[in-house]
Parts: sequence; structure tokens; C-alpha cells
Amino acid sequence: MKTPLYKEALAHSWRLARSHKELWIFGLFAAVLGQMGVVELLSKVTFSSKRFAEFDSFIPGLDIIPTLYALKAAPWNAELGVMFIWLLVILLGFVIFAVFIAVTSQGAIIHAASKSMGRSKQLPSSSKAWHAGVTHFWRLLSLNVFKKIVLWGLAFLVAVSTFNAIASGGFWDITAFIALFILSMVIGLIVSFLVVYAAGYVVVEEYSFWEAVKASWHLFTSHWLVSIEAGFILLFYNVLLVLVVLAGLFVLMLHSLLLIAVTVSTGVLSLFSIGLFIEFVVFMLFVFLVASVFTVFSTSTWTYLFMKMHKHGMMSHLVHRFHGKK
Repeated sequence: MKTPLYKEALAHSWRLARSHKELWIFGLFAAVLGQMGVVELLSKVTFSSKRFAEFDSFIPGLDIIPTLYALKAAPWNAELGVMFIWLLVILLGFVIFAVFIAVTSQGAIIHAASKSMGRSKQLPSSSKAWHAGVTHFWRLLSLNVFKKIVLWGLAFLVAVSTFNAIASGGFWDITAFIALFILSMVIGLIVSFLVVYAAGYVVVEEYSFWEAVKASWHLFTSHWLVSIEAGFILLFYNVLLVLVVLAGLFVLMLHSLLLIAVTVSTGVLSLFSIGLFIEFVVFMLFVFLVASVFTVFSTSTWTYLFMKMHKHGMMSHLVHRFHGKK
């Protein structure tokens, strides 16, 4: 097995994300699916334990029940019924379109990243990358749906155990919460890594869904420590990403204070409203830009590591240091 290639993977992916701005649009849409690796797991399972007070709203779909009762009590007629059905159709169409764009964009990034590691080291055109994403859409969609179901299920179990532990305070309820939390983290980590590698097998090696899942399991069991190390390295970069966004928010707040001072001195109240709206738009564009670039970076990093593990094998950094000392 080769020695750790984390620095190479990160440097290669950063050059790819920085130099090929045509991938940013793919990154923007693929960001809707969440980060590949451990980040989505932590955001769902860990934070679900903090939402026990909102347990009824935590369950997907449960919070719309009051709305459905309100609609049932409303005075309906044929015209309103037709309008409501059309609204549902439009919303459903929008969701389907958004999912298609997001999944296809993810496939396009994986395809482009894999080609950047080929002999020519040249990226395909945006149209070819997009076509590759479309070709693998159903298999990638199945992998993402599988991951979402597992992570939401684990988050739900953690939320239930947290609610029971807080409500009763009993020893067995607290023990059950700790056990379920640890078990959820382990299962979630494994599933997250399996989906990352299976997506690589689907796009790069043209495997079927089940072939990709089986191959990803074999790859993970052979590189489980490498997977964990890489996952937490990218988690560190996610923390840096949050700090960058917070820095942008801080700059926005300072500029808002300046805007307030200008408004008070001039007495033009509309100046504050217009300026605040412009600042909000600029900040949201900044967030979208950061999210899109980072999605390209993280997806490319996982693709790089997948290809190295799949073709050559990799040694864990901890194992490498241990053997180096010996």
C-alpha cells in the first residue's frame, strides 16, 4: 500500500476547484445533497439530540398536520380545488427538477475529478461532464436516497432516546441514549463512506448499483482507518468554511453599522432599507459561492482518494507513522 496521500489529494482538489470555475455551477447545485463523508452524519445525528424539545416538529411531515386541518376547515369550491392541485403539481415538479439537477451535478463533478487524474490530466467539457452525470443519474439517486433514509432514521432514533432520557432521567433511559448515539454514529459513518465509494464505482468504473455497494464495502473494510482519517480532515476544513462564512457575516454587520450612521446623519430612512437589502443579497451570493467551491473541493478530494485506494491502495497516516517509528 502507498503512504498517505492526503496532502496530495487536498492540493489537487484545491487546484481543481480554484482553476476550473466552470465546475462551480455544478458545485452550487450538488451542495443541495449535502457534504460527502461525515459532515451530514454529524449535522443530523448529533444535532437531533438538541431538538428533543421540538420532538413533534423533528419528525418529517408531522409539522404539516395543523396546516392540513386548517385546509380541511377552509371553504372549498371547485376553482380553489383545481388551483390547489396545480400548486401541488408545480411544487412537485420543482422538487423533481431540483433533485435531478443536484444529483446530475454531483455525477458531473465526480466525472471531471476522475478525468483530471488521468494520463492527459485534462478535464472534459462541461457538456461531457453533465452528460456523464445524466447517464449515472438513477444509480446516484438510489445511493443518495439510501443514505438519506439511513441518516434520518438514525437521527430519529437519537431524538427519541434523547427525549426519553430527558423526560424520565432514569439510568436505563440514559444508558439507552448513550448506546444508541454511539451505534448511530458508527452505522452512519460506515454508510456515509460506503455511499462515497459506491458513487465513485458508479461514475468512474460503470458499476451497477449492487456491484458498487459490494465493491465499496470491500474497499471500506480494506481502508477503514484511511476513511476515518480523511473524513475528519475534511470535517476540519468544514469548520474553516464556517469560520469564513462567519467572517463574511462580521464584515456585513460592520458595514450595517456604517450604514446606520449614514442613515442617521442624512435622515433618509429609505437608504437603510435599500442598503440592507443589497448587503443581504451580496452576503447570500458570497455564501453560495463558498458553498459551491467547497462542494467541488470536497467531492474532488473524495474522488481522488477513492481512485488511489481502488487502484493502488493507501496506508493510514497513523499506521504509517507507527511503522516509521519502528
